Amino acid sequence: MHRNGEQVRVQGRYTLAVDDGNAYIAAGLAGLGTLWLSDYMAQPHLARGKLVPLFQDWQLDSMPMYVAFPRTGMSASRCACLSIG
Repeated sequence: MHRNGEQVRVQGRYTLAVDDGNAYIAAGLAGLGTLWLSDYMAQPHLARGKLVPLFQDWQLDSMPMYVAFPRTGMSASRCACLSIG
């Protein structure tokens, strides 16, 4: 992450790994650690005071997003709108 020309790299350690956003949020709400969430996922919990923002004056580095889809079965236009950027 970076701010005002300063850059730091933080390597997190974790003992819980989930691949479901709702389970991830539930773990954070249960006090199991810090979360790295998108604004839209965090907002309802921030508004209710269940989560508090950290590092607000820092910018996170961008992360790549990959789109994987089967060649058949999905509309090409739906897949294209996800992959155009």
